[in-house]
Amino acid sequence: MYTVAVLENTGESVLKQIKIALRKLQSAVGCVSIWGIEASSCRGSPDLTVISPSCSNLSAGCFKSLLVPSGLLLPSAVSVNPMIISYGLSSKDSITLSSISAKRLVITIQREFCTLGGKQVERQEIPVEPHSPPLETLASIAALLIIGVEPGALISGTNNHITSTS
Repeated sequence: MYTVAVLENTGESVLKQIKIALRKLQSAVGCVSIWGIEASSCRGSPDLTVISPSCSNLSAGCFKSLLVPSGLLLPSAVSVNPMIISYGLSSKDSITLSSISAKRLVITIQREFCTLGGKQVERQEIPVEPHSPPLETLASIAALLIIGVEPGALISGTNNHITSTS
């Protein structure tokens, strides 16, 4: 079982989106324990810590894997082993958006990374339906990929993709 912590501000929907997707894709992912916490109270060491797009206050700690928005400055007392994956609109981010419209986002994996289970996710584009602000959708999809959801299960137009937050 993997543990995932989502650090987000009030009103963001990254945690909610991940939970909905995991419910819909349960048989494909296995057992995942996920919870939300405020950025200032991050303690413990979950398998993956997801930092939401508008969360700018990450406290010191030890993280196994960290998904961070573009440009987030990590405190010098943050210890991360083995991986940090960035997401955002920068060409330097590992996971970014190459196309944004009202009905479709195209998520681009610019650098390969490993899932929590050790499987390699290769460079590719994944078209998805937006279900919140684009960067929140990007963060939730990136987290799902790191957890181990197959990219094909997230593609718009397939039976398994995430279509709503209800």
